[in-house]
Amino acid sequence: MGSYSAKMSNLYSPEIVQRGRSLPDRVELSKPRYRPHAELETTPNRTSPHLRNNDRWIALYRSKHMLSKVPFIDSHCHLDFLFTRKRHRGSLFSYLHHSDAVTTHTLPDNFAGCIAVFCDPAFWKQERSWKAMLSEDNVWGSFGVHPRSAELWNKETEAMLRSVLRHEKVRALGEIGLDYSKGSDIFKEKQKAAFKQQLEIAIEFKLPLVIHCRDATEDCWDIMTKMVPREHKIHLHCFTESFTVAQMWFSVFPNLKIGLTPLVTFPSAKNTHNVARRVPLDKLLLETDSPYFIPRGVPKDQVSLSHPGMAITVAAEVSVLRGTPIDTILEYARENTKFIYGI
Repeated sequence: MGSYSAKMSNLYSPEIVQRGRSLPDRVELSKPRYRPHAELETTPNRTSPHLRNNDRWIALYRSKHMLSKVPFIDSHCHLDFLFTRKRHRGSLFSYLHHSDAVTTHTLPDNFAGCIAVFCDPAFWKQERSWKAMLSEDNVWGSFGVHPRSAELWNKETEAMLRSVLRHEKVRALGEIGLDYSKGSDIFKEKQKAAFKQQLEIAIEFKLPLVIHCRDATEDCWDIMTKMVPREHKIHLHCFTESFTVAQMWFSVFPNLKIGLTPLVTFPSAKNTHNVARRVPLDKLLLETDSPYFIPRGVPKDQVSLSHPGMAITVAAEVSVLRGTPIDTILEYARENTKFIYGI
């Protein structure tokens, strides 16, 4: 398959180095650092139950995002984190329709479900909670140890993972991978060990992979090209690299898709804009990474967390950037999600 360095040499493009302020830095400003479930503080609902002070931005949001009837699925969200921070104990349906007025009014009628990613082993022990989430129609699951929690990978965690993967609504293993961003690069070897062992389990279980690769493309590439079969289904989550890097992944893993988040709605995300314009539509997934990545245009002083229905903002922005009807974007993304997750 060739080394990472050789591959990059063949596919070199000036765009990969002409970034100005690094995109990971911009991501860092817009996305809170991942923390294990046990460390997440709850966030009071700061959204007014009434819309009188929110009429203007909500009207703009709805005019831009509520026009299509094509169903869409959020391919990557964290319901456990979202519900914990909102102190919500009900279903996703009850959260989206009854938690507060702003959530209800920013939920498109064509929202059709989500892939809930459980990447904190501490939460796996709360079987009643995650099983209740997965019992809901149009909610499917993925389990794996996030690279920032690699120190939790041990025999007990492996046994838990093997157990939860057997649930009938589980469709993938992840998110797993490598994260060398500031504060996470001090335990690279532990991350690599946990990553490799989980790759082996995914291959054994014949489950698609959900990959988190942040500031670690070279090591991710080297490990995956050595271990993962070419035809394996892969969701490269929260893709923020250049289109050149995307091409590199596509060239080796034909069943790999990349996920774009509401980061694409921000003017500073130049790399992501370029990818959105150029990525083949049969390679695109829409994701919120909820509760992170509040889209541009949604006031953060009123809305503290994103929700799965906000994946529509990604489709809308990609539609504008490409000059392609949003219905087309949604149709491709839906089929891509169904292909990866078997839903």
